[in-house]
Amino acid sequence: MDGFLKSQRLLAGLFFAVSIAGGTLLGGCAIPLPTGTKGPTEQQLLSIKLGETNRTQVVAVLGEPNIIWETERVLVYEQGPSVKLLWIVPGGYSAAIFMTDIGEDVIIMRFDESDRIERLEQRSGNINGEFLRRWVAEKKHE
Repeated sequence: MDGFLKSQRLLAGLFFAVSIAGGTLLGGCAIPLPTGTKGPTEQQLLSIKLGETNRTQVVAVLGEPNIIWETERVLVYEQGPSVKLLWIVPGGYSAAIFMTDIGEDVIIMRFDESDRIERLEQRSGNINGEFLRRWVAEKKHE
């Protein structure tokens, strides 16, 4: 979890947001809104070791996860800068206003039957149920 890679992702995300905003100025506007930084720090993640750290220790170090999937023994923590796009689309004498996520960085971990971490990854994108099902299935089919 290199700090350089995180800063590159942030710059890429902001460039993407600004590009979309610039491209929509003629038909409306999109404004990138940084909403803060969240999730585990690099220092906290360094204390977690595959095959050694158990679930109780993870929660003690990182706090409660954002997503818990008990049947598959999966915990998910949101991580990194959070950026949303505020869209304003004019139409006659009114306008539509809505907000969307650019995506998110997460730390996903799976525990074995003895409650020790067997898999830990950082992923980016729109994290939803289908994404998590595919992530769990990846390791099962190897």
